[in-house]
This record gives sequence, C-alpha cells and structure tokens, in this order.
Amino acid sequence: MADKTKVKVYPADGSLGQLRDSCQADEDAFQARLTGLERVEAEDETKGTQTTYTRVPFSEVYVTKQLFFVDNSSPTPQPPGTDVVFEDADVYLNGEEAQVAVYREQ
Repeated sequence: MADKTKVKVYPADGSLGQLRDSCQADEDAFQARLTGLERVEAEDETKGTQTTYTRVPFSEVYVTKQLFFVDNSSPTPQPPGTDVVFEDADVYLNGEEAQVAVYREQ
C-alpha cells in the first residue's frame, strides 16, 4: 500500500461475522489498522459499509491483533484485554442498518 490509507466498501448484505473476518483479513493484508467504519450509499442506491485502514508505519513492526465486533442491538460487555476502536459505528448487517462496537486485542 503506497498510500498511508486504504478505503474499501463491503456489501450491505454481509453478516457481523463476515464483516469482522473481512476487516481482520484486510488489516493483515494491508498491514494497517481499521480507523474508519461507516454506512455509505452510492448514487445508484447501492449500499455498503465503508472501511478505512491506516498503514502501520514502516518504523514499527506490524503485529496481528484480533478484532472483536459486537452488534449493539444485543450488547455484550467489552472483552477483557481489549481496547475500544469504535463504540457506536453505523454499518449495514444483513441488508439492514445497524450499529456495532469494535474492540482490538491489546
């Protein structure tokens, strides 16, 4: 990734698990951290969840850190040993608007 950020849009019909797995795989592929998560709609009314990844500087070693996604309609406590990435991110899950909390392994 020549640029410091990478933006990707995931389909609106994905599940919570698919969104989590895709974000985790892309963090590792881009050697970057998830820094943006929001609902988007294109001019043709196509909907999706847009993510932004920010590359870990070359001066730092990239280490995989597990992401944990929680659907806020069924909140669960923050997993132990994690930091908050997003408390209330607006996304699409299963074709519907939703809010999720995202945590990262410390």
